[in-house]
Amino acid sequence: IRLTRESVDVRLPNLEGIGGHVECLYVLHNPGPKQVSFSMAFVTGNPQEYLPDARTFTDSRFRVVVNDGVELRPTLQATAPASWEAFVPEPPESLLVWDLAIPAGKTRHLNISYDIYWSGRTDGDTERLFFRYNARPAALWSGSIGAAEITFRLGDISGTLLRCILDEGGCAAAEIHPVGYRCTQSGINWKFSDWEPDCDFDISVPILPAAEK
Repeated sequence: IRLTRESVDVRLPNLEGIGGHVECLYVLHNPGPKQVSFSMAFVTGNPQEYLPDARTFTDSRFRVVVNDGVELRPTLQATAPASWEAFVPEPPESLLVWDLAIPAGKTRHLNISYDIYWSGRTDGDTERLFFRYNARPAALWSGSIGAAEITFRLGDISGTLLRCILDEGGCAAAEIHPVGYRCTQSGINWKFSDWEPDCDFDISVPILPAAEK
């Protein structure tokens, strides 16, 4: 099965950690002569994935809808973390999994959506807000990704980033990876073609004292 297109729209949480959301479109194609049925997993990075007693995600926080309008029902299943070390920086103990079948020569559009939250980080002196979109697991699909676009909508953290840019001493804690992004009116954007997903996408911003916000 080939992932011919990946489009990811990330609305980052505000400084209070509210309102973060991801909309992800996967276009999957079966070029073979037979139907392929398989189980598909997705890494959100949310803390719930690490709780062995977490309930199944059948509510609006995580949704998977196929192009014919059918909503799939993911369940949380245990993983072998060591098998994910090459693709995920902090391999989860469980992942959201659902079943999918693609007939021979057919394409399926999957719309995946879920809420996101900041993680806390520190570099010793500065506390930071951190978010990562895990893109490297997409390397498990056959071949390269024909077209991929990743967008981070900054919202109210754009002011924090601007203050870091204008700071005469620089703001080493404000970081965006990988390089090669372009700035838009609403945030930052990456585009790729015939892409082998060899990196994740992350942003880290300092938590400024109230007087500096």
